[in-house]
Amino acid sequence: MEQTLETITGNLADGFSQLVPETWQPSAEICKERITNPELRKRSFYTANFGMYRVEDGEAVLYFGKCYHLTDKRSMFLS
Repeated sequence: MEQTLETITGNLADGFSQLVPETWQPSAEICKERITNPELRKRSFYTANFGMYRVEDGEAVLYFGKCYHLTDKRSMFLS
């Protein structure tokens, strides 16, 4: 069964409640979709993973986060 990509538009705070936890895609999956669907190439997405750069006590720090789905028996929070 082939699944189609459904896009929820708007800000993350409003759109989050519409997400089905198991379907929130990481950036690698979005990149794969962009290869076959040129319409997605100029769109921005919130993904299930992220990188964050910040300076702490004068030192550059890079964090990586992932959204764990409820099927992983963890809370659906970024960690």
